[in-house]
Amino acid sequence: MFKLLTLFVFPLFVFANFNFNDNYEKQITILRKFDVDSSFLQNKYLRDVIMDYNSKKKIVRFFKTMNNAVRFLPAIKKALSDSHIPNEFLYLAMAESQLVSQSFSNKKAAGIWQFMPSTAKMYGLQVNNYIDERLDMMKSTNIAIRFLGDMYKRFGKWYLAAIAYNCGEGTLMRAIAKAKTEDLATLIDPDKKYIPLESRIYIRKILALALMEGTDEICDSQYSYIFNVGNNSSVVNMKLGGGIRLLDIANDIDMSLKDLEKLNPHIRLGITPPTQGYTYNIYIPYSKLLLFKARKKKPAFYSGSLEYIVQKGDSLFQIGLKYKCNYKTIKKINGLKSNTLNIGQKLEIPILYNNKQNSIKRAKNISVLTNIKQRKRYLVKKGDTLYSIARDLHIDIYRLMTENNLKSSNIYIGESLIVK
Repeated sequence: MFKLLTLFVFPLFVFANFNFNDNYEKQITILRKFDVDSSFLQNKYLRDVIMDYNSKKKIVRFFKTMNNAVRFLPAIKKALSDSHIPNEFLYLAMAESQLVSQSFSNKKAAGIWQFMPSTAKMYGLQVNNYIDERLDMMKSTNIAIRFLGDMYKRFGKWYLAAIAYNCGEGTLMRAIAKAKTEDLATLIDPDKKYIPLESRIYIRKILALALMEGTDEICDSQYSYIFNVGNNSSVVNMKLGGGIRLLDIANDIDMSLKDLEKLNPHIRLGITPPTQGYTYNIYIPYSKLLLFKARKKKPAFYSGSLEYIVQKGDSLFQIGLKYKCNYKTIKKINGLKSNTLNIGQKLEIPILYNNKQNSIKRAKNISVLTNIKQRKRYLVKKGDTLYSIARDLHIDIYRLMTENNLKSSNIYIGESLIVK
């Protein structure tokens, strides 16, 4: 009888310390969304993280972090729900980046989902001088959804998909083989060290953040309105062509350039890439949509770039005036640390022209850098598959199929494929 009483009282005693006693069912529901057994609520290492978070200071920080992406929260949650991924995976992004879009790691990962350049390109995100779609909150979210979906198909449990997201599929597979179990408590055992320390902390952090949402302290907080942000406070995605300036859009919708840039950190130089025939995501506040449609006009745009050879007496400011381009943009696109130039130095200059002009008069000594997409080809060899080619060349397999008009993954030895 004493043992039964102890088993019944123990969870209530534990959760009373964390103010979870009134939310026990909520916590169990959240754990089940991650395919985690309810007994894991009693895990010492999870409780340590929860205890650390259970303070007024950490609760304020929780909402401050949510506020970093407040305009995108409705769209992110909808994208997760539409893909049948638990909304609580938002906390994976929170654990990765504090939901700061311009978050960069020392390993060159970037964005709220912290994608490496190679992974981003494999899944079809653009990363170049003009644009870094890892910083695009919605595009990167859709890629994270695809990646997590792939990991779920591989491992069959959401908490394993989250761990694989952090440490990699191969590392997790080896850990499970060594532990001879997929049990979460076993995998994060600090003595056995089946998975890396970072990943052990990582999964506990995600679960603790998700569990926080169900507590009275969070639900009753003066900041809890963030969970219910609606369309009027969210953003709308506009598809625009190449060479369009954020400054022109900001002026059209009576918005400061600084605020528009915060919504579009993926546009690195203040203009969409100067490539005709392509469209790019630009986000504006939903409340500005009608104004944008009413005032939208065909803007002047950047139509490429040219190579300029620095002459005696040149300065960045003078070159900028000559080509109607802000000298700071020239400095940024060329990766210059100072305004100092050297005679003979080569600079890439983005060219701005208006719609009445059909061409630019170019000096004979200036070689033009065209925007024509150079096609590179790959000759299929014995043993190749479409997946292995995409993986080895860091190409999105779906784009590879589209570029080559393939209806299936069947390829043949000697076949020439467009790979860039």
